[in-house]
Amino acid sequence: MQITPESQGQGDEEVKALPIEIDGTLTGFEIVFYDKPNLKEFIMPMPCYLIVEGEKQGKIEGSVKVKNHEGKILVQAVDHVIEIPKSPQTGLPTGKRVHQPMTLTKEIDKASPKLFQALTSGEQLKSVSLEFYRISPKGTEEKYYTVKLSSAILTSARSWTPNCLNPDNKQMGHMEDISFTYEKITWTFEPDGIEAEDSWLAPK
Repeated sequence: MQITPESQGQGDEEVKALPIEIDGTLTGFEIVFYDKPNLKEFIMPMPCYLIVEGEKQGKIEGSVKVKNHEGKILVQAVDHVIEIPKSPQTGLPTGKRVHQPMTLTKEIDKASPKLFQALTSGEQLKSVSLEFYRISPKGTEEKYYTVKLSSAILTSARSWTPNCLNPDNKQMGHMEDISFTYEKITWTFEPDGIEAEDSWLAPK
């Protein structure tokens, strides 16, 4: 394990972040407080990567350069809802489940123009895979969860920029939200090979 200082704590800085790498892969940050040198906090990133392949454009390459993930699209947030309509009076189901679009939040990157092209042309996407990673008990990176969309299309995209004068947004860049609909969705818990799937078009 290699710990490399990211900042030297100059000026009025009160903390510094030490990125922790294993075999060249970022696995977390150790936060050191200057006024309390014995107090440390470990922040573990939980990266999520998107892989998209279109019928016309082929693989849509992202800007990730992390070892073993080159060309993927880094996703910062995921929002997806599947719900069963219910009576507000009784709480009992009143119909079949309803799938909502899957919305992903990402920074603008080299994939952005091609994603917008797929949206505006209505391009069918051969595959859309969302890979979730965590740090295993052995201290190595582990893909533990995968969501795959079949016969997907991009249905909306929204570009936005957080308030750059708000210090709470200092780690955020120029962002965009992209939403997918699909014919089929498959969830897989990789360590145990547990899998489930459902269809948007023909819910049971």
